[in-house]
Amino acid sequence: MALVAATVLLPFNSVPWFGSRLGELSGEAWIAGAALLLGSVALEALARGRVQLPRSPSWYLLASWFAWAGLSALLWVALSGDLVLKGRTLSEKLTLQVAVAGFVLSVAAASYAGFKSRCKGEAVLVALRKAVYTSLVVPLVWAAFEGLAILFPDSGFAELLRTLSQAIHLKPEYEARLRSVSGEASWFGVWLAFALPWVLSSAFQVGRSAWAVLLLLAASIGLTFSRVAWAVTILAGGGFLLSELWLLRRREAFINAARIVMGILVLGSCAALADWERAKGVLASLTLDPGAPHWISNSTRLGMQAAAIGVAVSHPVAGVGLGAFGFHFEPFLPVWTFGNPELEEYVADFPGTPWPSVHGLWARLAAETGFIGLALFGAGWLLFLSDAWRKAALAAQAGSRDACFLWLALFWSAVGCVVIGFAFDSLRFGGYWLVLGAGWAACAGSPDNGK
Repeated sequence: MALVAATVLLPFNSVPWFGSRLGELSGEAWIAGAALLLGSVALEALARGRVQLPRSPSWYLLASWFAWAGLSALLWVALSGDLVLKGRTLSEKLTLQVAVAGFVLSVAAASYAGFKSRCKGEAVLVALRKAVYTSLVVPLVWAAFEGLAILFPDSGFAELLRTLSQAIHLKPEYEARLRSVSGEASWFGVWLAFALPWVLSSAFQVGRSAWAVLLLLAASIGLTFSRVAWAVTILAGGGFLLSELWLLRRREAFINAARIVMGILVLGSCAALADWERAKGVLASLTLDPGAPHWISNSTRLGMQAAAIGVAVSHPVAGVGLGAFGFHFEPFLPVWTFGNPELEEYVADFPGTPWPSVHGLWARLAAETGFIGLALFGAGWLLFLSDAWRKAALAAQAGSRDACFLWLALFWSAVGCVVIGFAFDSLRFGGYWLVLGAGWAACAGSPDNGK
């Protein structure tokens, strides 16, 4: 129940329920399910007299990364004293970020224990996929009403949703982009990176009803007008399809190819019919041309990631401490970012101005934990992906089509989590830790002969 609750609450990522008491995690609804999960796993561990920890190499690498991040944070506090920026101190930022990292890794381990004590092998992946499908219900119903509000602005749906939004959104105001139950359209795309491969695997296995859900999801993605959501959809759909063709090599794979192309066309058609100028602007947004409509956003994202790489090169071993990027980034901003109003707010040393964001987890980890920390964290994910792909290949060799689809869903869900690390710089996204825990439990209970 706790695992289902955490998964169902995952897309609700801007809730006002916790105030600001949980810091960076305050807006994440999945924390409620995660707290229940940690409590129930702790009680079970007390009853059994032992703690179930993953025995996967990827777990050991991620645990080593956490130890390294904690050690470097202590080192920086000892060497640097207490720097202050925007009314926040270095020791405060380091302590909070190490606490967040410890919490989410504990959730990953608890997810492993929860799944492993109830399921084995592919049954773990079936359980996670059912939870993901359950998590689609409210976001898709909400998205349907939101789509009507976008297509028919005078219908009264916007006012209704604005009233309901006060219960689940920190910012109830609406713009002409679909965000569903998430705080922003791009955050809806972040959740899709985790969820979409599971929907695809079900569509390939179940048939018409699952394809109807997939087409509704495609229409919702189209109306987000989000580069992140569109890119994730194309990556997950195309990657899943190529994987199926490569591993199974059956005629039905070509039928699935036609269906995926149809889904992408539905996505594009809904976006074009709703607002052609906005859709065209999203497609043309990958530019640093100062005259382009997305120049400020692109300049901010690329400029901050370039600054993070500069910080990493200057502190290659241990970085500057987990959470401390904001104290060191200003000298490394590229020249072409000067004059960007968003970056000027990052640089301004006044309480209430936005805290400097890297806008990319991988660049942030390089800056804050050094290339050693980045290597440990990245190697943990690469080993996880390797295990999932090997299981999918073994299932295909054994002629188990359904098992192959499940392992591919795990693989592409993990790929989605890796990819959003280039556009999202926080460890708080629950999809990272749920997919890791489920994958470790599934691999632990599945023999390597694929049968």
